[in-house]
Amino acid sequence: MEHSRFHPFVVFSELKICLKEISAHLKLLLEFMEKFMLKVAEFKTQKVTARKISSHETITNYIQHPTVLGFDDIAGLKDLKKILYTVVILPKQQPQLFYNRVPGNSILLYGPPGTGKTKLVHGIAAESGSILYCISLSDILSALVGETEKNIHEIFTQLKKSDSRCILFIDEIDGICRKRGNSEHDHSRRLKTEIMKQMNQIETCNNIVVIAATNCPWDLDNAVLRRFKKQIYTPLPDEEERVDLFHLLTRNENVFDSVDEIQKLSEMSDGLSGSDISNLVQDALDMPLNELHETKIWKKCEDGFYEPYQGDILEVDSANYEDIWISELKDLPPMSVRARNVTMADFCEAIKQVQVTVTPEDIKKYEDFQST
Repeated sequence: MEHSRFHPFVVFSELKICLKEISAHLKLLLEFMEKFMLKVAEFKTQKVTARKISSHETITNYIQHPTVLGFDDIAGLKDLKKILYTVVILPKQQPQLFYNRVPGNSILLYGPPGTGKTKLVHGIAAESGSILYCISLSDILSALVGETEKNIHEIFTQLKKSDSRCILFIDEIDGICRKRGNSEHDHSRRLKTEIMKQMNQIETCNNIVVIAATNCPWDLDNAVLRRFKKQIYTPLPDEEERVDLFHLLTRNENVFDSVDEIQKLSEMSDGLSGSDISNLVQDALDMPLNELHETKIWKKCEDGFYEPYQGDILEVDSANYEDIWISELKDLPPMSVRARNVTMADFCEAIKQVQVTVTPEDIKKYEDFQST
């Protein structure tokens, strides 16, 4: 009996079952391969429209409305504002000043992160009434060989056709225009060549200004650097600029009792970028709001608002017990809570907690680049 499983009929039956199962698996495999090859063919023929600017796609997709109303909304940077005004606005307002000369229309802004480069671009766009086009690295890069250069070409071509005054802003240009090296890919060299070619061609276009920004100017290809007629360093704010910045960021708040308090904050915030100061101001303004979550005892004011009770609950006069409420913040009626005022102490505490983003070594590197 133990050899019955080797009977020819049994073996043939089991082999038939195995072949049937193999056939079913082969059929599934063939179906999968057919679908896979269709996907491959589809990928090869499709256009990467999300990263390609074609003649059918308008560059207006990249228009941004300035985030500021003008230079008055940007603290400090007076010298830089003058340079941008001279390059962008003055040739239109006073063209006789530029007789027999071509005003430079390519500007590179470089400096530590958070020093206002992008805000300056939005400010000059608002001041000049220019249409602002903001192109990021992801907008022009393409997975298809050669398409990235075509995208650059198409952007500049459409700008040159425009009758309006335009500002093309390319942020983090070091990402696409790094120094050349032996390991550099052909597509990277072609991309830089196309950018330099287009920048040469717009030198005589009075309605186009190209502004690029970078935190790493030393990484830029030297040939690309030479294409920028103005290279402007955006440093950390000095003491006077920090005073202006604190004034600007707290203009809608009744915070400081005297100018001396702002001056003290300016001295305490030495070495911080504009972005650092903006963050610490926001942290200080949030402190009274954060305290509300820990408040359990409230005083109901005559106007119906609830405020955190600041005194000793044991010293409350019996006649005023009805004004004292014990409650969680979430249980109070909507639109009924008022936080305490922000104080100088909040700002001092915020400065202690702020994370410095730019080191003295970073500043030395920028200053060395500026002097070369």
